Amino acid sequence: MPFRSLTSTTVATRASTAVTVPAGVVDGDILIAMFMAQRVAASTTLTPPAGWTVIDSSRVKDAAGSTCDSAIYWKRAAGESGSYTFTNTSASTQLVVMAYSGEIASGSPIATSSKNFTTDPTSFGATASAFAVTTTVNNEDLVYLAHTWVNGALTPPTGFTERFDGFLYAADQVFATAGSAGPFFQNTNNTAAQPWTTFVIALTPAGAGAGVVVGRRGIPVVSVVVGGVAVTEVAAGKDGLPITESLNGTGLAVRKVSAGGMPVIYVT
Repeated sequence: MPFRSLTSTTVATRASTAVTVPAGVVDGDILIAMFMAQRVAASTTLTPPAGWTVIDSSRVKDAAGSTCDSAIYWKRAAGESGSYTFTNTSASTQLVVMAYSGEIASGSPIATSSKNFTTDPTSFGATASAFAVTTTVNNEDLVYLAHTWVNGALTPPTGFTERFDGFLYAADQVFATAGSAGPFFQNTNNTAAQPWTTFVIALTPAGAGAGVVVGRRGIPVVSVVVGGVAVTEVAAGKDGLPITESLNGTGLAVRKVSAGGMPVIYVT
């Protein structure tokens, strides 16, 4: 499981919320944070430290008028040390930061995500639901994050492993086969009509896109590097040799290179 570790805070009233770097983090790890701030007043503004990118956010209210803002963020680890401080207008806050290894080394690691939340806290029951996501490669890490207005004693959605259980909730799983994942459901144990927010994130694993692609005649195409440039190559042609150009509609793949140096696979 690529989950490495996490760090978190308790719930307390404050205008800045700090957590230490999760244990064992190395350069290239992907850090996922969920931050929530709840107050009996107007909404608050959530601000992450430099280097963090917001994935999504939500704002809900309970029947008494309390507002809860929550947001999720990502960061690629690079020389991490010390702590991270997220800021907000004074409110009851909680922060969780999780570290994942084995994800892609450049670009955004967020393959896809979904968000769901209540809009009428007087009419929702004890089940939080998360919308489905569609993964594009095998073995993407699915991260389930939620705010449920209940502090602890929850169980994860089916198939997930619990990582954190407080006013915020975190769980994950490796989704083995690319395709539709979800929807997911969680009993919030709410004894009153309380709102909730759910997020699902799919993380792209390292090596995604470098797997085997099979052409019409079943000949595999693989990614290789020639002179420092990524290209695609037919592993074996008619005589067991690499094919570098089309052969008059024989159905064999053609080696191509895109302008950005990433492989483009053409299969006739």
